[in-house]
Amino acid sequence: RLMQIIYPKIKKILSVIILFTVLLCGSTVNAAKLGYGPVLVEIQNNSLCFSVRKYKPRGYLFKSLTIGPKGFAIRNIDVSKYQKGVVWGQSLPIEKNGSEYALKPNQCIKYGTLFNNYKQVGSQQKLESGKFTVIISGYDPTALEMTSFMSVFSIDVVDDKISLKNVE
Repeated sequence: RLMQIIYPKIKKILSVIILFTVLLCGSTVNAAKLGYGPVLVEIQNNSLCFSVRKYKPRGYLFKSLTIGPKGFAIRNIDVSKYQKGVVWGQSLPIEKNGSEYALKPNQCIKYGTLFNNYKQVGSQQKLESGKFTVIISGYDPTALEMTSFMSVFSIDVVDDKISLKNVE
């Protein structure tokens, strides 16, 4: 009689555990085809500056990797303003593979910097107050991981002085 009471409860608990395991494994495998992480946004000498340091490699929910001493090989970078589109960007043409700019962990890219061999996307625009998105994509040559970094941020520009309001 005790088994008649306990068995359905144990069966239900096991079913929930199995379902959770299947969903977790499925989301781990398919969650990201690319690694992902945040772009660090800061102001240096009244210019926006972007850097990358840590990311989650593809297929992992809890593991983090740090960009190694070889740096992060940038394939493209885009800064977009909400409701206006790309205000600055550049990408490496496919025929130039192997000549990516390597962003070291202690470096940042100033807004408007142009790299050799890269094709400019749109024309660089003067920054105005508002909300922006920055995306930096490429690969980590140390871990052989394709990765995309992204952050959303807001700035105020008053008398040509830039201040960072918040970074998401």
